[in-house]
Amino acid sequence: MKLLLFIVSLFVVCSVSAQQYRITNGKIIGWSVAAVSGAVDGVLEGNRFDDNRNFERKFNASKTGYFGSESWRRAYRNNDPEQGHKNLYSQTFGANDFYHHADDFRKIGYIGSGVIIGISGAKSNSKWWHYAVDFGIGFAVSGAAKAAGMYWIRN
Repeated sequence: MKLLLFIVSLFVVCSVSAQQYRITNGKIIGWSVAAVSGAVDGVLEGNRFDDNRNFERKFNASKTGYFGSESWRRAYRNNDPEQGHKNLYSQTFGANDFYHHADDFRKIGYIGSGVIIGISGAKSNSKWWHYAVDFGIGFAVSGAAKAAGMYWIRN
């Protein structure tokens, strides 16, 4: 509820200002990327909180499969760390699994959304608080998406 109140107050401040705040397509794209990254972050953190077993519980995923709790074993021959890495890729980059791919996606997504919003804001923002509103909306969107992702994976 507090998050919704925060978002509504941001839009009220934007609409009554003398220097009109503009929502551009670039900002919408940046906030969308922040939302997707937040959702992935929520799923990842919720899954990690439950020892990476949520996909096994919800979707009957294999323990050593892409979504499994022991998916890190896929980097090794016959899923056995004693036998060494499967190949140079596995030795260099690690496991080819959901956890590592989602972790990369959330980092790149958060950074990318900030860059997209910043570049779009530099073209349309004229007051200091326009940048604060851009940040606040991105923060609220990613936080709400993270909460939704975490709720989805844990229930």
